[in-house]
Amino acid sequence: MGHFSGVCIDDKVNLQLVRKSCPNEPLRDSEACKNGDNAYQAAGLSYHPKKRLRRASVYSAWGAEIEGVEGLVGAKRSRLASLAFATGLAAKSPALTRHLLQVLLGCWAFCFQFRRPLFSIIHELYHVGAPNGSESTPFIPPRKVREELQLLAILGGTALSQLRSPVSDTAYGTDAAPGGAGAVACRIGQTVATELFRRAEGRGFHTKLLSPVTSYLHEKGVDVEEFQPSNDLNPPQHCKSLFAEPPVAEFLEEGPAVTLGLLDDKCAERCGATALQCWHQLRK
Repeated sequence: MGHFSGVCIDDKVNLQLVRKSCPNEPLRDSEACKNGDNAYQAAGLSYHPKKRLRRASVYSAWGAEIEGVEGLVGAKRSRLASLAFATGLAAKSPALTRHLLQVLLGCWAFCFQFRRPLFSIIHELYHVGAPNGSESTPFIPPRKVREELQLLAILGGTALSQLRSPVSDTAYGTDAAPGGAGAVACRIGQTVATELFRRAEGRGFHTKLLSPVTSYLHEKGVDVEEFQPSNDLNPPQHCKSLFAEPPVAEFLEEGPAVTLGLLDDKCAERCGATALQCWHQLRK
C-alpha cells in the first residue's frame, strides 16, 4: 500500500507513503530499489551516483521537483522563480518579439501542467504578433498582453500540485457542439473515484472537429458519411475557382447546403465529384 513507481526513459522513480514516526521502516520501495540494484549488477550496468537516492524528502526527477513532507510537486522552484522574474521584465518591456513570447509560453505551458486552471490566464498572448507576421520583428505589446504577462509573473509561483489533496467523489462528463456546450455530474463515492483516478489515462486524447460544412449538414440530419470524399478522388485545382464565384457569397446567408448545391453541376462537369467532396479535398 502507498507505493507508486514509474519509468521515464532511463529514470526510475518510486514514491512511498511512510509514517512520520518510522521514516526508515522497510516498505515496498526498499524491495523495489533492491531488485533494481540486483538487476543492474547482473547486467553489468552502472548508475549515476547523484541519481541513486533513497527516501529523499526533496528531490528532482522527470523535470519536476517533489517536496515529500509538504506533499507538493511542480517545476523546480528556482527555475519557476527565474521564469516569473523574466516574465515580469517582459511585461514592462517597451517592445517584444513573437519569438520571445513563444519561448515564454512554452516554458509556462510545462509549468502549468501541474495546475491546469492557470492556462485560463493566457488568451491574447496566443494571437499577438508583429503586423508583418515576422517572429523577430519587435512590436509594441497592447495593454491586454502586458496584463497577461503580469498575471503569469504573479500567479506562476502557484503552479504546484498538492499530492495529498483528496480525489473528488463526483464524476463529470462534458461535450460540445457548434450550438453550445453541456456537462453532467454524478456522485460516485470516494472509493470508486479514487480507483478511477488511479487507473485514468493521463495523456488525454485528440478529437478532430467536424468542418463547418459537415457540422451544418450533421445538425440538419444529413448522413455525413455519404458525403465523405474517397481517397482516389483528386479534383483538379481549377475547381478551387468555383468557390470564389458569387454563389459562395450566399454561404453566410443561406447556409452551406444551398451554396454547395449551386456548385454541384459545375464540379461534376470538371472532375466528376460533388461540390462537398471537392470542398473537402481542396481544404486538405
